[in-house]
Amino acid sequence: MKSRGAEVTSPGRLPVGDSSFESIRTNNCIYVDKTRQMNILRRTVQRIGSYIRAGLLLHVVTVTELLVLGVVGPELLPFTARSVWEAVFDTAALTFLVSLPVLSQLDARSRFQSYKRVKDHLFRFGFDTRILRPFLKSRCQRDAVMAAAGELGYGRQCRAYFYRQGYRWYHILADFVFTNPGFLVSPRFWRSTFFSETYRAQIDF
Repeated sequence: MKSRGAEVTSPGRLPVGDSSFESIRTNNCIYVDKTRQMNILRRTVQRIGSYIRAGLLLHVVTVTELLVLGVVGPELLPFTARSVWEAVFDTAALTFLVSLPVLSQLDARSRFQSYKRVKDHLFRFGFDTRILRPFLKSRCQRDAVMAAAGELGYGRQCRAYFYRQGYRWYHILADFVFTNPGFLVSPRFWRSTFFSETYRAQIDF
C-alpha cells in the first residue's frame, strides 16, 4: 500500500509465547518495554507496605473495630428499636462504632506523614536521636519512626534508643493520657492526631 509515495509497512506480529529476544528481532515482532510500568508497580507496592508498617497497630485496631461493627451494628439499627429512647441510644451507639475505624485510619494517615518526615531526615543526616525525640511519647508515633528507621538500616539503633528511654512493646497508651488527659479534647490533639498536614517527601526513595 502506498501513501504519498512512501510504502507503509504493516506492523509486526505479536510474539505470543515467544520469549526469545533474538527471535523477536529477527521476525519483526512487536515488543513493548514494560520496565517503566514495572518500576511504577514496584514503588506502589513498596509504598503500600510502608504505609501498613508505619501504622500497623492502627490497622489492626481498624480491622478489629470493623469486625465488632459487623457483629453489633445490625442490632443497633434504629428501626429495630422498641421505643423512641432506645432508637436514640442505638443511633448514638452505632454512630460511635462507625466513627472508630474512620478515626483510626485518619490517625494512620497522620502517622504516615511522620514516617515520611523522619525517613527524609534520617537519610539526609544519618541516625541522630534528636530526630527521634519528638516522637517518643506516643506508641503510634514510635511505630512510624521504627518503620522509617528500619527501611534505612537504623532499626536496631532506633529500638535501642526507645528501650533506653524506658519504652516497651506493651506501652500502648500515649504518655499524655496519664500526665495530661485533658489534652484529648484539645484542638491541638485532634489536629495533630487526625488531621496532620500532608508532608511531601523530599527524597525519592
